[in-house]
Amino acid sequence: MRLSALDVIDADPSPGLAGTAVHDVLEAWMKEDDCDPARLRARAEALLQASSAHPLMRALWQPRLLEAIDWIAEEVRKNKEAGRLPLKAEAWGEMDWRA
Repeated sequence: MRLSALDVIDADPSPGLAGTAVHDVLEAWMKEDDCDPARLRARAEALLQASSAHPLMRALWQPRLLEAIDWIAEEVRKNKEAGRLPLKAEAWGEMDWRA
């Protein structure tokens, strides 16, 4: 069936795990909070405080994650002031890159 092996239970969190978690936060923020910049940091902090969050993720990634989250919130705030609004959290697309 070509299934990939699961990570061991006590494995350190991978960058993919962090990326997936942050992606989930951003997607919920868009769908449930209408990209309100004031609500993004609270979502990220809730992710880090969740009992399922790996301690290494909390300790090592929290400063970088929160800095990135604050940057995203500020950029969205500026874009909203300029009349630019996010349309979708995720969308499939295609691009023909051959000339």
